[in-house]
Amino acid sequence: MTPEGQGQARRYVRVRWDHALTDEPSVVVAELDARGCEVRKVEQYADGRRDLAGRGWETGSSFLSLDPWPSLDRINASDEFAAEEIPKSDFEALWRSAEEWFDDR
Repeated sequence: MTPEGQGQARRYVRVRWDHALTDEPSVVVAELDARGCEVRKVEQYADGRRDLAGRGWETGSSFLSLDPWPSLDRINASDEFAAEEIPKSDFEALWRSAEEWFDDR
C-alpha cells in the first residue's frame, strides 16, 4: 500500500494577494494533489512572517483546506489576486526557506 498522495500528479501554485490586511498572507504557495487539494503550503506576510501547513501539522494561523482550489483563471478573475503555476523546484526552495525561517526563531 502506498502512502496517501504518493504517485499522484502534483501542481505547484503561487498566489499573490494585493491587500492591506496585516493578519492575512500576501503570498500563498501551495503543493496541490491531483484533485486540487492542498498537500503543503507556505503563507508569507508583508512583514516577513511565514506560516506552514502540511498533512498533520500547522504553524501560526495556517491550515490545509479540505476543499479543492479553484482554477487559476477563476483566481485571476479578481483584480486583487495574481496566480500562476510554478516549478516543483521553486516550491521546494520556498518550503525549505520557510522551514529555515522557523529554525532561526
